[in-house]
Amino acid sequence: MFKVRVLLASLSFLLVSAVPSQANWSVLSENSNSVREFVVSSDEVVSIPQVGKMYAVVEDGMIIKFVTWTSKMQQELLVSLPYSLMVNYVDISGILRAEPINHGDKIYVQTTPTTKVELNNEFVSAPVIDLPIFDGIPVEQYATEVISKEAKADYSTSITVKPIENNDPNKIVQVQVISNGMSFTSITTDNTNTPVVVNNLPANALVTVQTVIRDMVTNSDTIIQSVLTPTVVVDIPVLPNSRNVEEDRANISSPKVLSQNEGRGATISFDPIANFNSDKTRAAIMVVSPSGATTYIGIDGNGGSVNVADLSPEINYVYKMVIRDMDSSEETVILGSLSK
Repeated sequence: MFKVRVLLASLSFLLVSAVPSQANWSVLSENSNSVREFVVSSDEVVSIPQVGKMYAVVEDGMIIKFVTWTSKMQQELLVSLPYSLMVNYVDISGILRAEPINHGDKIYVQTTPTTKVELNNEFVSAPVIDLPIFDGIPVEQYATEVISKEAKADYSTSITVKPIENNDPNKIVQVQVISNGMSFTSITTDNTNTPVVVNNLPANALVTVQTVIRDMVTNSDTIIQSVLTPTVVVDIPVLPNSRNVEEDRANISSPKVLSQNEGRGATISFDPIANFNSDKTRAAIMVVSPSGATTYIGIDGNGGSVNVADLSPEINYVYKMVIRDMDSSEETVILGSLSK
């Protein structure tokens, strides 16, 4: 399966369309199919975060979540964000467009005027290089609309969205929401704009709302994203983690690929999770493609294996185990192998 990204600038968050691109973010447009890749100047990679400022958290070159920094947070690989949460650029037709920054986007660092490298744990430093600014009001497209938000008694939140209407019998429409740690909710619509409720989202967070139009004939997806959407602000009591994150990272083995079927599927094994309490913890195996497309399979703490289908034989995937503490919403990520 391959994916074609479609641009979307939305007015749902701040005065986005009136704000020019920040100089130290740019869109990589050498390849017309890689519009979800960004390049930043090295001064946007943060070693000393400021309390109250928003950052993108990067892992394996990919944005996995967005945080507003507090003094209690653990150091991660952080990138400063443009306050508009968008980057203006000129497409191959010469049209000014705005690209929203979202979960799953790839981040590169400009190391010389002609060289860029993927941002990962091995990146240390590079000269500060000014990237181009494109001013003006960009062309906008609209898709799924967030029409209401609600806080729940368990401190989770829900959002009600209005999908696009689809009249092509060969296509189906899904509404997808990605939240902290790449947690993923996908709901197939009835191809009308009947409102859909997405539950169990974290409070006080930024989520990616996207529309996926799947062509059943060509087996391709068109993905339309909006600007990051804030969930409801909730005063959540501080609760201790039910698990020790450092112990989990030290003691839980990485998930492993046991077998593959001509690149179209894989069997992934995982070890037991000690002292796993399903009332306080959720766990899953995640398979993430370079484009950010994610398969999310819930597991228990007993160990075993899961099967993943519909993989491309031509690209590499990252396999992970994600353990979420239901009280604190903190997620522990156990990285697996990079494999086709």
